Amino acid sequence: MLQIPIKDIIDKIREETGLSEEEIQNHIKSKLQSLDGLVSEEGAAYIVASELGVSLFKDIGSGTLKIKNILAGMNNVEVVGRVIRTRKPITFVKDNRKSEVASILIGDGESTIRVVIWDNRVDWIKDGKIREGTIVKIKDAYAKENPYGNKELHLSKRSKLILDPEGVDLPDPQSPSKKINELVLQEKSKILATVVKIFRPRFYSTCPNCNKKVSQTEDGAMCSEHKIVDPTPAMVLNLIFDDGTETIRAVAFGAVAERLAGLKADEAQEILTKDGEVHLHERLDDFLLGRTIEVEGRLNENKAFERKEFQIFKSILNPNPRIIALNLLRG
Repeated sequence: MLQIPIKDIIDKIREETGLSEEEIQNHIKSKLQSLDGLVSEEGAAYIVASELGVSLFKDIGSGTLKIKNILAGMNNVEVVGRVIRTRKPITFVKDNRKSEVASILIGDGESTIRVVIWDNRVDWIKDGKIREGTIVKIKDAYAKENPYGNKELHLSKRSKLILDPEGVDLPDPQSPSKKINELVLQEKSKILATVVKIFRPRFYSTCPNCNKKVSQTEDGAMCSEHKIVDPTPAMVLNLIFDDGTETIRAVAFGAVAERLAGLKADEAQEILTKDGEVHLHERLDDFLLGRTIEVEGRLNENKAFERKEFQIFKSILNPNPRIIALNLLRG
C-alpha cells in the first residue's frame, strides 16, 4: 500500500494552497477531533488534502519518476540521480549467512533519497565504480519508510543499477544550502543561517594523540587507546540558528567549536577563569552573534532532551555573497 509521510502531505498542501504549516496542522487536529479518533493522523491529513482539492497522487505515473514523487510502498520504481555521498559497507551475519549492505545518497537537482544496496553490488562502492558524482539509473526498486520517517529505496535481486546511463545529464552533486524547515533527520545537509543565540561553552578532556574523550581514574586521565595521558581541553559550543523559516539548536565539538568561537579551548578556559563568564560571553557575542554563516552537518534526535539538534561538522564564517543572494532569492 502506498503511504505518504505526513510531513510530505503537509508540504504538498502548503505548496498548492498557500496555507501555513500551523494552519494545516490545525485543520488536521480538527478533523481528528470530529472523527473521534476513528482515523490516524495520516488518515486525517489525507482527508484534509482531499477537502482542500489537493491531489496527492497526480504526479505519479509510469516510467522514470522524480525523486520527490517517490512514495513509501511503491514497487518497480525507476529513477535517475547523481551520487552525492556513499556510505561504507557493513558486514553482518544472519541465519548463518554472511551479508554486506551499503548505501548511497542520490539527487536529481530537486530532491535526494537514500538507496540501500546489498551484497554483490556493494563491491562497486569498494572498487570505486560508484563514487560521488556518478550518475546512476535504478529500475525495479522498492520504496519504504525508514525508522526516521524518511523515504528510501531498496534494491532487490531483480533490481537493476545502471552506471552512467546514456543520454542522462543531471546537476552537479554539490547540494545547495537547505532551509531549516527542510532538514531531514540523519541526512547530511548545509544550511545558511544567522546566529541568534550563543550558550556558555562547555569543556571536556581529550587524548593529545587521538583527540578522543578521556575518563578520569585514580591514576589520571585514561584514553582507551593510549592509556594514561596528559589531557588537552576541548570545547562544546551550543548555538541557535535562524534562517527565516525556523530556528534550530546546533552543537559543535572540538576544533569545529573552536573555529566558530574564534578561540582555542584553552584560551576560552583562561578567559573564564581570569575574567569570568560574562567577559567570555561578550567575546563570543562580539565574534559570532548576528553573523550569517554556512554550516554543514546532520540533524539528530537528542533523546535525552527530547529535541532535534543540528550537529556541525564544518563551517564557513564568511560565505560567498553569491550563495547568500541565491538563498535570499529562494525565499
